Amino acid sequence: MDKIFVDSCCWIALYKGEKKAEEIAGELERAGSILTGSLNLLEVAYRMEEACGTRVARTIAATIAQKTELSDFSISILEDALNLRRKHSLATVDAVTLALAMQSGSTLLTLDRDYEGIPGVQLLK
Repeated sequence: MDKIFVDSCCWIALYKGEKKAEEIAGELERAGSILTGSLNLLEVAYRMEEACGTRVARTIAATIAQKTELSDFSISILEDALNLRRKHSLATVDAVTLALAMQSGSTLLTLDRDYEGIPGVQLLK
């Protein structure tokens, strides 16, 4: 896989050592480029803080930020996200994540079944 955009749920599963962690790690190793969104990083930090505490969450967020190209949203991303939200009935953050992945030319790597059947998404089941 060339460029992947990693969804929050994949980072969380990886750092919590959940069932799909090994498969996610393999996808990251095979990727030419790894991207994630600033909103996704915020979600990871929040969820990891709940699970592991503030210090660990900050370390994980810093590690992800070093390993990836961080994408932030713009007006064009917001417009795309609104369209994707309506078209696929996605939650707002999910629509922004998909719009960021699509605009960067990346495949979205996710565990979230809300993306099932959407082109450009690799859903790990």
